[in-house]
Amino acid sequence: MAMLEVEDLKIYYEVIGGDVKAVDGVYFDLEKGEALGLAGESGCGKTTAALGILRLLPSNGRIAGGKILFEGKDLAKMSEESIRKYRWKRISIIFQGAMNALNPVIRVGNQIVEAILAHENVTEQEAWRRTEELFEMVGLDPERAKDYPHELSGGMRQRVMIAMALACNPDLVIADEPTTALDVTIQAQVLELMKKLQKELNLSLILITHDLAVIAETCNKVAIMYAGKIAEYADTYTIFKKPLHPYTRGLIKAVPSIKGTKEKLVAIPGSPPDLLYPPPGCRFHPRCKYAKDICKEKEPELTEVAPGHYASCHFVDEMKNIPF
Repeated sequence: MAMLEVEDLKIYYEVIGGDVKAVDGVYFDLEKGEALGLAGESGCGKTTAALGILRLLPSNGRIAGGKILFEGKDLAKMSEESIRKYRWKRISIIFQGAMNALNPVIRVGNQIVEAILAHENVTEQEAWRRTEELFEMVGLDPERAKDYPHELSGGMRQRVMIAMALACNPDLVIADEPTTALDVTIQAQVLELMKKLQKELNLSLILITHDLAVIAETCNKVAIMYAGKIAEYADTYTIFKKPLHPYTRGLIKAVPSIKGTKEKLVAIPGSPPDLLYPPPGCRFHPRCKYAKDICKEKEPELTEVAPGHYASCHFVDEMKNIPF
């Protein structure tokens, strides 16, 4: 049994006009010490799926179906009181945009101490000692724990968020676009730090990003999401070298390379669908150059096309014969 198993997860947002099916039947799993990349265009459901694991959805969001099994226990069906015992203690999250995630009027060290005291049976002095250790672990001077968020650079604030996520020694860390707001140099440093800590602490990691290059550097396996569903799911090598879903191929071809020949980037035409009124059949068919009549009528199932390699496309066998 995997440490985390997400089975047929459905998360809907209630809006005027009906339900937005932000996550609509998602499957993936994660072993101890593994890193999973959740990738796809903005609005495909990556962050909603992650927030659903911790039950941190906004008031109009709800888990409409499926299971979130963490060590065999279904987080989706737990009471609010029960799920609190898992947040930060067993599963933590690094939010996108550290400046928005940190309280601007509380010193950063106090914010970490507060999290430790809420979940650990320790004294305030012991919590401060742990906070100083965390700062050293993420490459920050412990004296900076006395600073307010605005006194730190973007990279420093992101390191504080990583330290906070590690405060209670969790088994799983969810990182939601942890490097989006950072410049390239700082981004590389933060990614290197995350890889180092994951290996040293044997952490499991879910990395949410639209940047496939980040996933290639960090993750063991990848789940490509499109319009609330999993388009393709496999180990990282397979996804990048033998992708079978047209959407996955489009995403990879859209990534610029400094090693390849100089040529115009290939863009996926069109835009993702409105999930309040998703198209019938395959949700990618309006943008897919390989689409046929069946794609417009019948929704493809996520099926295993090779050991550990899953794709939701009616023409997987044909895609195998189309050079990538």
